[in-house]
Amino acid sequence: MRFTNNKWNMIGDNKTNESYFASETGEIISNEVIHTADNQSEDPRERMFRIRFDFKKQDYSSDLKYYFKIENAKTGKEILSKQVLMDLAGI
Repeated sequence: MRFTNNKWNMIGDNKTNESYFASETGEIISNEVIHTADNQSEDPRERMFRIRFDFKKQDYSSDLKYYFKIENAKTGKEILSKQVLMDLAGI
């Protein structure tokens, strides 16, 4: 997934965010990654970074919805919640 800084509704001067994957029941199914989105470069390539997620080893139901979430690390306010398709067969 690719998101640009301007799509994240940054709150005040705090641009430190926490990203993770969760089920519709609220269960966090990946590690939680803290990252800072503070690069002001005009070149979008300089504003990109990679994050690695490790998912829980469990069965993922096609009946449940799963989401990629970004929260403000200081306030806990949700910045982004995007539904994703979990297709982890054979992993």
